[in-house]
Amino acid sequence: MKLEFEKKMHLISELLSYCHLKGALEYHFDMVDGGNITTITMNASPVELDAEDIELLKTYLTAPRRRDMEQEYWNLSGESEDSTELRLIGMMMCDEAEIEYSGRHLKFILERNI
Repeated sequence: MKLEFEKKMHLISELLSYCHLKGALEYHFDMVDGGNITTITMNASPVELDAEDIELLKTYLTAPRRRDMEQEYWNLSGESEDSTELRLIGMMMCDEAEIEYSGRHLKFILERNI
C-alpha cells in the first residue's frame, strides 16, 4: 500500500515539473482516494502552451495503461531540469486523463484504478 501512495506522489511530481517548465507560478491539486479509484485534479497558471503541446499532452496521458509493465518501470520517470516523463505516467500510472487549457490556465484530471 505504501508503494501505491509513492506512485501517486510521483505522478503528481511529474505534473508539477511539466507545469513549471511551461511557466506556471501557481499550483493547486487535490487527490481523492475513493477505494479502488484515486482521482487527482491539478490546476496550474500561468502556463504557456501551443497547439502541439496540448496534442502531445493528450497523446501521452491518454495512452492505454500497461499494468503488466508498471511495477518494473514506474520509477523510470525521473525529474530533470528540462524534461518530464509524461509518456511513462500515461502508459503506466493512470487509467483516465482529461486535459483542459484555456486562458493560460491548465487543468489535469487523472484517475488511477488500483
